[in-house]
Amino acid sequence: AVTQSSVVLGYSDGSVGRAQFGQTSVCANPVAHAGGSAALSVVSLAYGALLVSISSADCALVVTHAHYGVVLARRQLTFQPTTLRSFAPDFAHASLAPRLAKLEALALVAVESCASERVGSSQRRSVERAQTSAVSVLGALHCVVVGGSQGELELFRVAAISFSRAEIRRMLRIRDRSRGRDIRINDIAYEPRLRVLAAGGADGAVRRWVLGSAPARLLGELRCAADDMDAQPPETRIGTLARVMEAQAMLAEVLDPALALNSEEMDMLVECFESAQLEAQAAVAHVDNALRQTRSLLRAKYGFHLATLTEKSTSTSAHHCENEEDDTKLQLRCAALEAFAYEMRFASVQHTATLSETVDRLSTRLRKTIVTVLATAVTRESEPRPALLETLAAFQSGLVRT
Repeated sequence: AVTQSSVVLGYSDGSVGRAQFGQTSVCANPVAHAGGSAALSVVSLAYGALLVSISSADCALVVTHAHYGVVLARRQLTFQPTTLRSFAPDFAHASLAPRLAKLEALALVAVESCASERVGSSQRRSVERAQTSAVSVLGALHCVVVGGSQGELELFRVAAISFSRAEIRRMLRIRDRSRGRDIRINDIAYEPRLRVLAAGGADGAVRRWVLGSAPARLLGELRCAADDMDAQPPETRIGTLARVMEAQAMLAEVLDPALALNSEEMDMLVECFESAQLEAQAAVAHVDNALRQTRSLLRAKYGFHLATLTEKSTSTSAHHCENEEDDTKLQLRCAALEAFAYEMRFASVQHTATLSETVDRLSTRLRKTIVTVLATAVTRESEPRPALLETLAAFQSGLVRT
């Protein structure tokens, strides 16, 4: 694989390496894969600081430090890998320093929000938070897709937890093993605008998948703001949500005296709404707590990089990159804070989506009860009133759309 500043190499003995353009020296070539391999593939992540490789000999996905040649993480795969692809865009090294400054300012909000509240400090922190600019982060910068000998396709996220340790997580299984014929994956491509992932197989066929909004988000761009870094996000007030207010309006509509529902039917509707609202409130509280726990786990996960944010100067500052070692640390730090910001924003997006699903269930449950009650009222009358029939038709149409 070739980038703007280097070329990364995979050798048949299972080793990997990186050669910088304009330099005569070649970085150390560690044996990342046991047993040698004639089918070894390697890509670079973390702005070139990490080498990610696969081998068909040991069926492993390995992350190697590009400068030291040390294996930082290894994950055994459940299939024989044949293809490795990264969809991270190329970068300009000169843009890393200002980007790191923005990411550090954003991550500092997470560090300060964990500290105990001091008298008179909340207003100052709110002003500083308002002045912290949002940063766009790309999920593809930290992801690789691995194709297998039986048509398997899996998406992994690679994160530099520290300068000496990385994490490999499987985020998505796109395709399971196919039996009966050879459809070895030879190449993989992704079109982010259309959210289309395509894979070319040994049988000559090109298969494609249109990713849904949630899977595509793993490779897409998110905009992380200071609110996404808050250690204690505000509790969700269910009564202020638009769908809940819509449900309240629906209940008021069917309780209109013009529909002439009897007391038993009205009591049934009110009881259903109150029961659904209590269940939704409990579910929302659980979702809010899950968001707080996720943010706490992410702060612990990236604690090595967050611990130095309050210091005035660190060895990885852009002003101290006097050699390749410091340069690699700058790349790793920038990539780690970007992954931290992405995962924090991703947690917020998932939280919002789960809230929406919870409230939608409340609305749908109330709609179904309303349709049942109105249908019963229609059958009870020999000549149903036009207002009752129109209201029933409107709610039936809305239920079908939902």
